[in-house]
Amino acid sequence: RGLGDVYKRQSQYRSDMLCALGESEEYSALCNDHPDLRESAQNLYNEARERGATLLGKIKALENMLTHHAG
Repeated sequence: RGLGDVYKRQSQYRSDMLCALGESEEYSALCNDHPDLRESAQNLYNEARERGATLLGKIKALENMLTHHAG
């Protein structure tokens, strides 16, 4: 284990966060293009945004630990 694992987790979280961001952007675009889908897409949009925010928090925590460990 060690720092290599921390960097791997950070990389995976970044990838997952970008995916969630893209997902929420697409739900938003779908709602703009097809207002009739807004009601059914709203929960999916909210879930993707929440997932992205959670992942961002995890990334920040890992960055803080790496900075603390390096200093």
